[in-house]
Order: sequence, then C-alpha cells, then structure tokens
Amino acid sequence: TRSMDPRLKELLQEAENRSCADCGERSPRWCSVTLGIIICSECAGIHRKLGTHISFVQSVSLDSWKEEWVQKMTAAGNGAAAKLYEAELPSVWSRPKAVVTGGDRMDPIASGHLERFIRAK
Repeated sequence: TRSMDPRLKELLQEAENRSCADCGERSPRWCSVTLGIIICSECAGIHRKLGTHISFVQSVSLDSWKEEWVQKMTAAGNGAAAKLYEAELPSVWSRPKAVVTGGDRMDPIASGHLERFIRAK
C-alpha cells in the first residue's frame, strides 16, 4: 500500500479543507493540483471532464505525488482558492450539492448545476 504524504494528511486536517471546495461534502480525498483545492470524488469526476489543462486531479491516497504538486497544494487550500476563484461569482449563485442517485451515478440536474458552478469559477 502507498502511504499518504504527511503534508497532504496535515492539509486535509485544516478546517477549510475538511469539506469539498465545490459542493461542501465532508472528508474530500481528491485534489485539483492546478487550482490548489481539495474536492470530493463526485466533483473530481467533473474536474476530470474539464481537462488536465484546466484542472489536473489527483487522489491524496491512491496516486503518487510529485514534490512540486505537494508544495503547490500546501501553499494553497480551499480558503485561499475560494477568495480567488469565487470572488466574482454572482451573489445569487448557491453552492450546489453532489447528489448521487445510486452507485457512482450523479443526479443529472445536480450534476449540471455543479458543473456550471465549477466552470463559472
């Protein structure tokens, strides 16, 4: 088994990173290295659809991490990223929820709302 980098483990324990940067789900285990955010598996799937040139996604426990990625993540985090990426969002936007309908399938309406939210940032 691959062990998680202790710096990533510490990052996940920070209050701002205990929930998904996009939908608020508790205990996220994925990261967008490009954006410096910690996200849940459902949002990680949407980020993967965006393409690696926009959001490069890694699991904190399943994937091998390069030193530069760990450094980028420890320098960022969900709080700093929210200030940067969500500052210009219209106030009428509500934070979407990842609604799983069975297995690993997301509700199409919730998925669409979540993807629009992520792209708008």
